Amino acid sequence: MGRPADPNEAREWLQLLGAIAPRPFSGTAYRFIGSRFLSSPLSGAGSLHYGGRLNPAGAFEVLYTALAADTALAEREGILLTANGIKLARTIRTAVLLRIDCQLSSILDLTDEQLRCQLRITSADLLGPWLPWSAADPDDRGERAAPSQRLGAAVYASRRFEAIMTPSAKDPGGRCLAVFPDHLQAGSRITIDDPAGIIAGALGIAPARRQG
Repeated sequence: MGRPADPNEAREWLQLLGAIAPRPFSGTAYRFIGSRFLSSPLSGAGSLHYGGRLNPAGAFEVLYTALAADTALAEREGILLTANGIKLARTIRTAVLLRIDCQLSSILDLTDEQLRCQLRITSADLLGPWLPWSAADPDDRGERAAPSQRLGAAVYASRRFEAIMTPSAKDPGGRCLAVFPDHLQAGSRITIDDPAGIIAGALGIAPARRQG
């Protein structure tokens, strides 16, 4: 269903990204993970294999988080949150909620409408359905990708940003933070907030932390 990637589009985005100043981010993010990923809770291996809103399958790793727990749940489960509560939901899958401390020096904040206009990306392209674009051939590694995935690939290729902040597609007013773990710079880090070691002890893992 997707159209082939346009190299001119990628070059244009790279040029536009070069004129955007990265912004620091210091705060808390949330992530729900399934049981099979408990041994590596800050891994983006699932997104690497299956793809995500900002990365084609097989292209690069992204750690998807949200800035509120209910936003993280809505994004993971496909729940649509409204002012009147939950509008649509499927059966909720068992998951563990992680609270993550983020200290990042360079993010691209696409919650800023002015930056979206500067990059010539519409809200519909950024937040619209991305799965149908990948359904035609899940192994093409980005040759056919959704607009949001093509933009994510350009941001990743620029190597100027550690993460992308976007509005939530499922929670009006919610925000999501997609981190490129292999782009973390010196001094930046993402760490599970587990001061008592309870999560690490229960999972039998070392304290989970990724840093530049």
